[in-house]
Amino acid sequence: MDKQQEILDTPLDELGAMAALNHKFTRRNNLDFGINAFLVTISLLLGIIVLPAQDMMIFALLWHLLLGGYQLLSASVGAIRGNVQKAYYLCFAIGYPMLLFPLTEWLFSVADGNLKNAALALAFYLLPLLGAFYFTTLCYNAQKSSSAL
Repeated sequence: MDKQQEILDTPLDELGAMAALNHKFTRRNNLDFGINAFLVTISLLLGIIVLPAQDMMIFALLWHLLLGGYQLLSASVGAIRGNVQKAYYLCFAIGYPMLLFPLTEWLFSVADGNLKNAALALAFYLLPLLGAFYFTTLCYNAQKSSSAL
């Protein structure tokens, strides 16, 4: 049964409760997207400023820690609320560090100098930033789908 038919078949008292719940989800999704977009934008700006100056990379990595923590919390809430894509993202975001640390150890034993720095920047900054952009699109899609109902 489609959504429009479900709305037509529901009694008026339930319909009012559904509208209030939808408004609540719309506010949450708007807030979630806004916070996530802000954190990703700051992370991107920090990367542009900090990547050439390797000495200050710790600031970008600490910001990534804040961004990742927020996204894990948001993905957990989204998965509990039934967003399957956020549940997949959550599994990947938890699994990525589990794969990353053994690969980093191997990288330290094999690589030298500039290759090591480039691989570390890729593994700890650029790939997580791409994941953050993907998660931002998931938040945007959740925001659009909740406001369309």
